[in-house]
Amino acid sequence: MKMKATSESNARRPQAGTIPHPPSPTPHPGARSAPHLPWSEIDTVLLDMDGTLLDLHFDTHFWLHHVPEQIARRDGTDPETALEWLRGEYRKVAGRLE
Repeated sequence: MKMKATSESNARRPQAGTIPHPPSPTPHPGARSAPHLPWSEIDTVLLDMDGTLLDLHFDTHFWLHHVPEQIARRDGTDPETALEWLRGEYRKVAGRLE
């Protein structure tokens, strides 16, 4: 048995090639609304993903082992000497965003 589509049922169906938006969730009674941001004026958005994509073990390995090894190789010295120099460079910029 064929069912005839009504205009009401067609109105609820998304058009071909579109993705329907899910209904907006009901906010928590104590929730505050997000601030309105001027997205057309924003060039860059940075997200803090520390510990999500890369963990402290990776950071430690990269900055205290890999980088000093590469500097030592480049400068023809040993990794310990490179790390000592690098720690001095790190202290110069500690606590600053550059």
